Amino acid sequence: MTSKNKIGFIGFGRMGSILGGAFVESGCAHPREIVVFDKHSGQRREFRRYDLVGSAQEVVERASVVFVCVRPLDVREVARSVKIEKDTIIVSIAAGVSPAFLRRWFGKNIIRVIPSYTQKALAGVLLYCYRKDFSRQKVARIVKLLQFIGEPIAVPERWLEIATDLSSCSPAFWAYLASAFTNEAVRLGLPRGTAQSITAQALLGSAKILVGGEKFENVIDHVATPGGITREGIEVLEEEFPHTVKEIFRVTGKKYALLRKRIERL
Repeated sequence: MTSKNKIGFIGFGRMGSILGGAFVESGCAHPREIVVFDKHSGQRREFRRYDLVGSAQEVVERASVVFVCVRPLDVREVARSVKIEKDTIIVSIAAGVSPAFLRRWFGKNIIRVIPSYTQKALAGVLLYCYRKDFSRQKVARIVKLLQFIGEPIAVPERWLEIATDLSSCSPAFWAYLASAFTNEAVRLGLPRGTAQSITAQALLGSAKILVGGEKFENVIDHVATPGGITREGIEVLEEEFPHTVKEIFRVTGKKYALLRKRIERL
């Protein structure tokens, strides 16, 4: 990469550092081609392989694509601290900050991306949405970049929060369920290491089948045959679990709405 084709990060906390590491691991960029400004990055030894700079403005000046990876309520402060160059693309990963607000704060070269913890494994989905005045050429450039670390999927803004529950929140939900199954197996006598390995491999195998195109219903029907042991467990889930899922979407939707209201007051 030339100096101006570097990838920049303003904020390099939990999610920013996962994305930066993923770009390096995927072969998309060398660590010195990742320009980072974070108030605490210099204190962490593992971050010193990157090109650490002293201000957000330096990131904007040295990178052609800049990921803004700060808390949603801090995005406007970042916008006030930088002068965006004409060809610089800003990528915001902040929840609740709409493309309309981002355009008002940063200008028209802005795209919203919702990454996931699964990018740590160079897998999973990265949602993205943008305004009509963001050029197709720039969209294609960002999509090509994101393809190094996962599967980019365009989602209209009105559906973005629902899709985020599926893409970005759900790894924690799946891990919680896997933990619950594992813990119960341990309580019944199975060694923890064995139980965790079995559960993880079952999840991996199921995911590969589903990614391969098999429908959810087909997997259920193949495994939970009528009158069989698995069907007994499915009946418990059918009775209890749909309400739990509805409640998850309800409370996350409420949280998104509260966050949007706080951002509107900025």
